[in-house]
Amino acid sequence: MNKNIKNLFLAFTACLIVLIMNSCGEKADLNGSITPAQGARVKFFHAVSGGSPLTVTQNSQKWTSVLTTAKYTDSVIYTGLFPAIDYATLPAGSTKFTAKLPLSLNAKDTVVAELTHNLEDGKYYVLLAADTFPSPKLFMIPDIRDDNRNSNLTYFRFANFLVKSPTTGYDIFLSRQPTQPFANIKYGEASPYIEFAPTGAVADTIFLRTPGTTTNAFVFALGATKFAANRSAIVLLRGVVGGTGTKAPSFSVITTN
Repeated sequence: MNKNIKNLFLAFTACLIVLIMNSCGEKADLNGSITPAQGARVKFFHAVSGGSPLTVTQNSQKWTSVLTTAKYTDSVIYTGLFPAIDYATLPAGSTKFTAKLPLSLNAKDTVVAELTHNLEDGKYYVLLAADTFPSPKLFMIPDIRDDNRNSNLTYFRFANFLVKSPTTGYDIFLSRQPTQPFANIKYGEASPYIEFAPTGAVADTIFLRTPGTTTNAFVFALGATKFAANRSAIVLLRGVVGGTGTKAPSFSVITTN
C-alpha cells in the first residue's frame, strides 16, 4: 500500500514538472513571437498648384485625415503634409494610391490622380501630389536612410516639381557655394542627398539657373536654421513658371528624419 502511494506521488510529481516546463516553454515561445511593427513608412505632401485640397485613399480605403476647416475635415490642403509628424505605416507590397477632390468640390467622387507602387518592408517614402489641376499627378520619392551618416552633419536633396521647367532642367546652387551647382534636376526628378555643415544661424539662398547660363531664373531665400545637424530633408521646388498666387514658384522643406 505504501509502495503504491509512493509510486502515485512520484507519478504526480513528474506530471507536475512536465506541466511547469511546458508552461514555461509556451511563455518563451510567446515572448519570442513579439517582433517590431513591420511595413513601409509613407508621408504625403500636397504640391499641386492651384490651392484645392486633396483626399488620398490607399487600396480604396481613405488614408488622409487632417483637421483643417469644417469644410475639408478629411483632406490635405495645398502645401500640407500627412501625417504632420513621423510617417504612416502601411503594409508592404503593391499599393494603389488615388487622389480626389473633397466631396464638397467633387460630388461624383472622381479620381483625379492615381499611382500604384510596390512598397518595400522597412523602407521610407514621400508620396507627392504635383503638377496642376484638373490633371495632377502622383509621384513616389524614396527616402534613403543610411546608418553610416555623420550625426554632426546635415543631409538634404532637391526635388524639381516646378511646372513648365525647361526640358534641360535647372542647375541648383546655394549661396554658400555660388559657382558650383549641387545638381541639375529635370521636372519630376530628385537629386542625390548632399552632405553639408548645418546652416545654424547663417541664412542660405537657393539659385536656379538654366544650364549654360549665369543668370538666376529664380532666387529663393531659405532663411536660417533650415538644415540642422543629424537631420535629412527634401527641398521641394513647386509652383508654375510664370504663375502667380497659389501657382507662384516657391519651395517647401520637408524634414524626413
